Amino acid sequence: MVAPPEAHRALDSLVKSGFETEITNPAWLYKGFSNGILVDVLFKSKGDIYLDDEMLARSSHYTVWGTRARVIPPEDLIVIKAIVHDEETPRHWHDALALLRRPDLDWDYLVTRAQRGPRRVLALLTYALSNDLWVPNRPLRRLAEQVLFE
Repeated sequence: MVAPPEAHRALDSLVKSGFETEITNPAWLYKGFSNGILVDVLFKSKGDIYLDDEMLARSSHYTVWGTRARVIPPEDLIVIKAIVHDEETPRHWHDALALLRRPDLDWDYLVTRAQRGPRRVLALLTYALSNDLWVPNRPLRRLAEQVLFE
């Protein structure tokens, strides 16, 4: 995920690295292909979620196949996956459920970031409970208050 002004630069970098590229959807997604590797360049997610300063400040660095990469916080990824889940892409819901197992989640931050889709995130957390995944009461209560008493 990149900031919208950086999307074309990311695509140019892929071309310079030998990737074939396409502007899959000019509103939110570009792609790069090389030797069986697919790179999605996202600059907007469903729910009008963009990479922002808070997401960057909370991001972590990991080494993937010998390349250092910045990864958005799990809380933001949970929100994004809960919102983008649909009939054609059920894997996003299950990805989000897997992330809920992390012991280090910042639940207050997750609720704050859920403002783009509080109903979806509340549904995800409730579903997680129904599958015996632990979710603290406070985020459930805060989301339920927002959704039910708007």
